[in-house]
Amino acid sequence: MFQPAINHRGGAPAECRGNLTVSLSARGGGRGHPRVSEAGRQFFLAQAGRLTDAHVHAVMQAARVDQIADSVWHDPRTGVSSTGAAAWVAVWRDKMAQIAARTCAP
Repeated sequence: MFQPAINHRGGAPAECRGNLTVSLSARGGGRGHPRVSEAGRQFFLAQAGRLTDAHVHAVMQAARVDQIADSVWHDPRTGVSSTGAAAWVAVWRDKMAQIAARTCAP
């Protein structure tokens, strides 16, 4: 989701970019890997934080992620493995923690 750029300015927050590719339907109007400001990161976390695990699970079930081969995720912090939609909920939770743990340049 958010990828920090390498920062060589001694302690200043790094530039962040969304890890997004342009869909074919966007044609020339889409922008891949958009820059994300600190205000944008905070806004995203505030809105995404409103989603419960049940909400995320329902979205993943509707997307039929359980039909994707290798839907297994091993949490590197706890060592717990999850499968199917539960794996995607665990990945979502982990990604939200990663985004919360960093800051982006203004």
